[in-house]
Amino acid sequence: MRAIQLHTRKTIGAIATGIFSSCAPLVVAISLTPSTALAEKEDDMRSVEAEGEAPGDAPNARAEALTAALREAVRVGVGVNVVDQSQVRDFQLDFDRVFTASMGYVRNYKIVSSALDADGIYRVKIKADVAAGTPEGNDIMILKMLARSRQSPRLMIELDEKINGQSGATTGTEWFARVAKELGIPIVSGTPQGGDMASKRAAILKRGTEAELRSADLVSSYDYILKGTITANSAEPKEIYGTMRRMCSVDIGVQIIDPISRNVVVSDTLEARRFALEEALSPEVACREAIRRSLEEPPDEGTSKPGMRAIRMLFTHWIAEMDLGSIFKVEFTGLDLDAAEELRNTLSGRDKVGAVWVRSIDPAGVSVVDVESRLDGLTLAKSIADATGKKYQLDRSDNRYLSMRPKAVSATADKTSAPVAESGKSTDKAEGKTESKFPILPVSGGAVLLAALSFTIRKLLTKNNA
Repeated sequence: MRAIQLHTRKTIGAIATGIFSSCAPLVVAISLTPSTALAEKEDDMRSVEAEGEAPGDAPNARAEALTAALREAVRVGVGVNVVDQSQVRDFQLDFDRVFTASMGYVRNYKIVSSALDADGIYRVKIKADVAAGTPEGNDIMILKMLARSRQSPRLMIELDEKINGQSGATTGTEWFARVAKELGIPIVSGTPQGGDMASKRAAILKRGTEAELRSADLVSSYDYILKGTITANSAEPKEIYGTMRRMCSVDIGVQIIDPISRNVVVSDTLEARRFALEEALSPEVACREAIRRSLEEPPDEGTSKPGMRAIRMLFTHWIAEMDLGSIFKVEFTGLDLDAAEELRNTLSGRDKVGAVWVRSIDPAGVSVVDVESRLDGLTLAKSIADATGKKYQLDRSDNRYLSMRPKAVSATADKTSAPVAESGKSTDKAEGKTESKFPILPVSGGAVLLAALSFTIRKLLTKNNA
């Protein structure tokens, strides 16, 4: 198994972008707002507003809605149905091809609004500049444009490859690395360490329970991880149409996972393939060639490289993250359901916060809330602390991950209590009351101690009087 991190340098540019992957089919509905179409004669450009929506409880609802809005903007702006043009049979399954087709028409766009509404539907409204004419370019060209104009995601590749039952093959990993290089994405090798670091930190802080809870967690330095299995098997040569050939079969399945939310943002199982290769090739070499051809050669004429689909889906997902705002995984220690609901209602109305999803509740452990926001992590943490009435404070921040911990209660005297006078008594001037000379102690210690002293003194006085 080999792990490779892919990084790109952040650049600035404007390019038409948007859509996202879906690991499960979603029903997406589109409604077009009244068009503000403004013809720009010199560029034959039209500006339109479009809205897309999708069920808010779906893992990839945001990108599905954005994809649908872009598709509709092209249809209204230039009268082209990119779904039909790209020969897509199922929009939810093949949205990546719709994306590349749309890129030939959408010159730029901006998000007008995005939110998870009270009816549970996630809605996105965009304003896009769409140009008439036949789109130019292919998948590689469009993805190169994206890589040059946007900050590309950091990707770790971790494929389990087996040839004739033996592990250690690297053909698939090398293929994805080569494609990344062709797209202008620098490659840096590395290994995941985030989960171990989180557990060690918790252990150092002597939070044994939290260390156990986090032992399987992953707080990484990369944005996505491409996992999958590639299996290739060869058979003994046999005669096919008068020529001796070695048959090789290949099965490939890949997933791209968000390490923060643990959501599978891309799930792609390539069509099982069989290849008749030259007899002279050894079983291992033949299987390596079969893997390469499975990733590189389309099974049908007019379709794209099978291995490119995962890369397209990754880019479109990442762009949706950038344009709609990142999804932050926020962990709370000791958060119950009522507090989580109150947090969701309070936080949803704040500036640059699009949606809030309560993912899991564990008052005795760690509760998880996902927050869509265009704020940076530290600013969002401050906003969350404010939304909880300062009851929580930031414990740790890492990429799109925040850990919030209950604010520690001081064991010293309550600062709001009346000051102690030199005579040993304090006076409330507003009400003219005389209070005990003892400082107010926390209930867990001071109140119990005072009650015990009072009881003991009364017992002694009763005994003496007797």
